[in-house]
Amino acid sequence: MDTPSVTFTPAEIAAAATKLKNTIETTKNIPNTITINGITIYTAQFLHLAVQAIVQLDKDNNTAIRLRNGNSPSYSEESLRSGVLFQEDYVDFAQRIDSYMDNNEEAPPYGWIGLGKISYQSQIYLFTRILNYYNLKSVLPDNIAVKSWNSQNIPITAINVNFTIAQIALTANGVKNNVETYKSLPEFAEVGGLQVNIAQFLYLSTTAVMQIKNNDNTPIPLKNYNLPDYCEEQINSGNLSQAEYLDFAQRILDYMDDNQEAPAYGLISLGKISFQSQVYLYSRILNSYRTSSTLPPVSSTIGSWLSILYNIPSGYTQYCVPTANCQSNDARIIALANNISINAFSNYDKAVLIYNWVRNNTEYEFYLNTSKGAVGTMNSRGGNCVDLTHLLVALCRASGLPARYVYGNCYFTTSGIWYGHVWANIYVNNQWIWADASNNRNEFGVINNWNTGSFSLKGTYTSLPF
Repeated sequence: MDTPSVTFTPAEIAAAATKLKNTIETTKNIPNTITINGITIYTAQFLHLAVQAIVQLDKDNNTAIRLRNGNSPSYSEESLRSGVLFQEDYVDFAQRIDSYMDNNEEAPPYGWIGLGKISYQSQIYLFTRILNYYNLKSVLPDNIAVKSWNSQNIPITAINVNFTIAQIALTANGVKNNVETYKSLPEFAEVGGLQVNIAQFLYLSTTAVMQIKNNDNTPIPLKNYNLPDYCEEQINSGNLSQAEYLDFAQRILDYMDDNQEAPAYGLISLGKISFQSQVYLYSRILNSYRTSSTLPPVSSTIGSWLSILYNIPSGYTQYCVPTANCQSNDARIIALANNISINAFSNYDKAVLIYNWVRNNTEYEFYLNTSKGAVGTMNSRGGNCVDLTHLLVALCRASGLPARYVYGNCYFTTSGIWYGHVWANIYVNNQWIWADASNNRNEFGVINNWNTGSFSLKGTYTSLPF
């Protein structure tokens, strides 16, 4: 039963949080009870008071908070990455704990935050640290570090987290190595023992580059930025001068400050550069600074992100981009391509699996030119040679395989008739391999339904003109 006659102000709860924080950091344990204004309550009850106080303080509401019954959970669980919670995230979590305790009269054994599953003990320590900061500064912190509950991690002191340029440069080396070893951008980067998302790391790395140029060694505060919803790239291989990559870094920072997210692409002299390539570019620049103590006069060679991921030769990335009827960036095409090739051990295996799927799961239909495009052909499971090739090329490009269209006048052996015909070339094992999925007699690299020795080539295309 609630106790209507007992209330505490947010300021009183914050003052008690300071005492509780000191107890936790001295004993490395959560006490069973805590005393506020001479009244002893259970620590689970204090958690309920603390989260309500934080929600109210976020809204500048100092209304007194009623003490309610609340038991400790019978167990707790945790699986947590070290990282940072921003104010909007910990206030949201506080609201969810408040709702849980209202409904269950018990503290949650664990809760879910962006860093994973956080235990009852860590919840108490987290919110006492937040309120202790408020007790000292009269304002809630912008962000706070979170680590798993164990004695080695106590005390956790990082609030309104910032990082040195040396810490950011060291992380840049790890990001660079991850890209070059695993051919992927990591989801998170660890800076100074705390994980940040890659959009936040782009902000830190571009800020570091600008400060290095200005001989400014001030620690850089972490800010909350989101990843872009999509990425685009159309870039020529080359280098950026120091003046240009500094200008681009400032433009990235301006965009992120205005939009609270990283740019999906940016425009530089070499073309349109994707978010992933931006992260890799500034990771390499900072790694160069880390080893030489000076910014490089020119950047390392910049290539397309696809060329990095799949070791695509220079000039071949044009065969990896979406075109009007080859919607290789469509989420449905990407999902299908990933599902088809999930068990592939090599790019060749991937190409064979994709080719076989199109050949075996679609029906040939006779009509002229493009009618459906890749997405329409995928949905209808049928098409002429042009649309079947759209689907085949789109699935390959969505999987990082260069693929192009071939158009020729071909003699079909069964009918004995010459027709204009379209099929695909797929680039694997350093060669273009023919792929005609319009007939079940064909195999990957082998065409049996028309005479490959007598056809007349009309052209090869990145995007079909018909």
